[in-house]
Amino acid sequence: MAGLSAAAIAAERGHAVTLFEARDSLGGQFELAREVPGKEEFSETLRYFRNRLTDLGVTVSLGVRVYAELVRGFDAVIVATPRIPSRVRRSRSAFSTPNSSKTAVACRLSAPVTR
Repeated sequence: MAGLSAAAIAAERGHAVTLFEARDSLGGQFELAREVPGKEEFSETLRYFRNRLTDLGVTVSLGVRVYAELVRGFDAVIVATPRIPSRVRRSRSAFSTPNSSKTAVACRLSAPVTR
């Protein structure tokens, strides 16, 4: 959610924002959490952010792993790494998993929007 929040805030401030997500969907841990009985409200949070990013004109690129050459033309890059659940974190194999994802928010800076 940190990457989604950063993208929204940067766009609200008038910056041209591109969000790169290594996975095929946005939301990270929220995607898992919303499957837990009684936690269906996480679906609403994800819907809110997806709609908000669309309304703000954020370019979203799914299934894209970020590397230096990809973001070279941007003025600023924010990397939001996933939080590994504590139960999984204790397992050594969790750190060698190639499926870990990262979200990168890349901005082309422009004059801040005055309010």
